Amino acid sequence: MEFRIAPMILVIFNLLFISLANPTWNEWIPLKDLAQYAKVLIPFTLIFILSVGTFIRHSYYTKTFKIVYYFIQLLNLCLMLFYIYTIQQQHL
Repeated sequence: MEFRIAPMILVIFNLLFISLANPTWNEWIPLKDLAQYAKVLIPFTLIFILSVGTFIRHSYYTKTFKIVYYFIQLLNLCLMLFYIYTIQQQHL
């Protein structure tokens, strides 16, 4: 397997993880479990750091790969902020 694809796999996994952790889209996980920030944000942050680390480790990527990688990482960060906003709104 080509190891240069590892950052993209991690980014997509992180995207799925933060999407499933959002109570707006996923109602089958109880809110009391999702409301604990540590249960969601610690794994999200670790996967985010791991994906950035593996991206930096390799030197050659196509321009398309880089654009898609940066776009999904930005989307992950926006979804994380939306997750925090949603939890705060549902606790009010």
